Amino acid sequence: EDCIISDLPDEALLSTNGNQFRKERFYTQGVDDVLSAHSALLQALYSLYSGSSPRLQVEAAANMLTHGGILKYNVSRTEAKWCACLSRMLVLDDVQNRDVHVGLTYVDFLECLARVIDLQSPLATEELHRAVGVRRLWDHLGSTGASGKAKDNNTSPTSPFSPVAGQERKGRIHRRASTGLLPTKTRPLEDKLEISIDQLFIPSLCAYYKVDFNEENPEQVLVSMLKFQNATEQESYSKKQLPSREIQVAE
Repeated sequence: EDCIISDLPDEALLSTNGNQFRKERFYTQGVDDVLSAHSALLQALYSLYSGSSPRLQVEAAANMLTHGGILKYNVSRTEAKWCACLSRMLVLDDVQNRDVHVGLTYVDFLECLARVIDLQSPLATEELHRAVGVRRLWDHLGSTGASGKAKDNNTSPTSPFSPVAGQERKGRIHRRASTGLLPTKTRPLEDKLEISIDQLFIPSLCAYYKVDFNEENPEQVLVSMLKFQNATEQESYSKKQLPSREIQVAE
């Protein structure tokens, strides 16, 4: 213990007790209110990205977060997958029940989204406006030409984010001291969720799926488009499966 633990990085010593986050951060009325307000969108995304699988796979969840701009902002793909793994419920037999073990239920997905956004520590509207002159994270990320392909760190010279906590540069967003895996979180999770979903997640998804964000209700338009695309893909998948089913019946 003395020889190994003393040389481990801090990340390796993080608590893997998922219930601690759930009890202290996730299971609150405020978080429920925010997620419920966007339940139609979140359910449509879960269905679409689950595809033909009975559960949302971790890689598909990471793709969704990339399309939604979440992985452009202070969170790496590796950290997002770590959050997904912590959000899954334990399975007694992970060999016989592999599909259940490796996938995320809808509630698991909501927890994963909350965990990832909790790592971000996004700036409130007024703070963002003072820092870079815009009121939405999406407006700033779009103007800096962020690619959406997050690296395992955000300290490259082209990153729109300062790598030093508390440091501000002209045209850049400073990283809060609470950003990342290790720091203690102080702001209510529901505040972070509301900022990230409204300022970044929905605008990024609208851009990715070519939905006009200036529509009267862009979230509703996005939900309708996601449901249509999911129905189309499910129909296509069913047609591909039909011949094999007929062969099985004939045999």
